[in-house]
Amino acid sequence: MTSVEVLWDNNEKTIMRWEFHHGWTWNDIPIAAKQTHELLKGVDHEVNIIYNTNKTAVPMENALQNLRFLMQRDASYTGMTVIANATGFAIQLVQIIMKVFRAREGKLIFAESLEHARELLSVRAAQAKTNT
Repeated sequence: MTSVEVLWDNNEKTIMRWEFHHGWTWNDIPIAAKQTHELLKGVDHEVNIIYNTNKTAVPMENALQNLRFLMQRDASYTGMTVIANATGFAIQLVQIIMKVFRAREGKLIFAESLEHARELLSVRAAQAKTNT
């Protein structure tokens, strides 16, 4: 198992999940991004992403630069991004990037748990159906 595991979160393939495991590094992100790209080739609809950080520590080295890259990269192919189980430090870093670079503006939310992330996406999907 890799330190950042990429998998579909539902059978409909509308939610992709990145599972961050203890000891992950920024070097794991390009590998996960490549896996994400490969999985997305098999669908022709919008995909939401859950980053389930599992309260793991964010590597300090170039954290702002790497988070900015990650947030801008996933903006091109996803719907909503939900960051679940983040530490206070990680939340603060993401909020800084969102304010300074306007990354994922209106498309990123935080959740207290994986279950909460799924609930938030379910509510948004139901709202989108009623608005169409």
